[in-house]
Amino acid sequence: MATLKEIGEKRQKKWKESNLYQVKEDKNKKKFYVLEMFPYPSGAGLHVGHPKGYIAGDVLARKKMLEGFSVLHPMGFDTFGLGTEQYAIDNKMKPQVVAEKNINTFINQLKDLGLTYDRDRSFSTADPDYYKRTQRIFLKMYTHYYDEKEAKAKPITELEKQLKQQNKSESEIKDIIDNQRLAYVDYKPINRCPKCMTGLANEDLDDGKCERCGSEVEQKPMRQRVLRITKYADRLITGLDNLNWDESMKDLERNRIGKSEGTQFKMNIKDSKDLAFEVYTTRVDTVFGMSFVVMAPEHPLVDQITTNEYKANIAAYKEQAKYKSQLERTELQKEKTGEFTGAYAINPFNGEEIPVYVGDYVLANYGTGVVMAVPAHDERDFEFAKKYNIPIVHVI
Repeated sequence: MATLKEIGEKRQKKWKESNLYQVKEDKNKKKFYVLEMFPYPSGAGLHVGHPKGYIAGDVLARKKMLEGFSVLHPMGFDTFGLGTEQYAIDNKMKPQVVAEKNINTFINQLKDLGLTYDRDRSFSTADPDYYKRTQRIFLKMYTHYYDEKEAKAKPITELEKQLKQQNKSESEIKDIIDNQRLAYVDYKPINRCPKCMTGLANEDLDDGKCERCGSEVEQKPMRQRVLRITKYADRLITGLDNLNWDESMKDLERNRIGKSEGTQFKMNIKDSKDLAFEVYTTRVDTVFGMSFVVMAPEHPLVDQITTNEYKANIAAYKEQAKYKSQLERTELQKEKTGEFTGAYAINPFNGEEIPVYVGDYVLANYGTGVVMAVPAHDERDFEFAKKYNIPIVHVI
């Protein structure tokens, strides 16, 4: 009697010889495309979590095949992932060798699963034919800005021409252009594992620790390239209406896009001509009830505005904040903590002096990295004000 392994090998051979899942052009059939989130070829091979998503995609692909669709179901490998890099470092191997070796392992394991992948459509993000397209997209964004009036991207050269006609200096033109590019360089805090020496996504954390080595993860500002996708927030949100997605998934995307309507204004630091920061609020009608502001620990102004009396407290607070993930810091049920900097900002609407605190529940890479607090009309601000004995001003 044949074993399961023998049966599987026989079927696999037959599928391969007949090119069962190879996509053939058929103009009489409707097309359907299925692509799961493809893996990082790191580690010894697939883990038990990989098939969870792949089997779901396979079920959908098979359903559409039975319904008469011409189904394209490829598989790829994200070889530029941090996991591949770290595996190469740990095993003293070249990343290219690691990627090639692990991809072959992954391909054989995927074959054993018997999924409906078109094996001729496999690719790697390290393939020049693939990454030249990602480079092209990046360069397009780097050399374009978003024209608010026409609501579309335009070449930077057009903006440069306009600025020259306004008799702007070369340094002014450079500053304006750098602040308008759709792709730009900025310092943003990331989850960083001090042992692996790599940046980690929130999904790579396990209870605030690196899922690979178990080390405490710290928040560290890093120079990185950022895409100004908020310029397309309206278009992205409107586009969700045309997708046949579950409503919970649409809500997730809306929150990820993070569009909100509000007002942004500048607040100057008391007794300083040069130090100021921007604040954004969706409730400008409550600005007269502002009784304190809270900065993210990573905000570049924190060290500059902190007075000598409070430097030790702020330094200690910043140090402990480094080892908290963004998810931990923004947990709604978490008790809000902070430290006074000793500095005051001026409310531009009434001239009042507003104490400046540092709080880890404020993120430097979200909004302006500073929040105005109106404790009379916000539960979170109210709890903070009560804890630190800050005045509560009712305005509505």
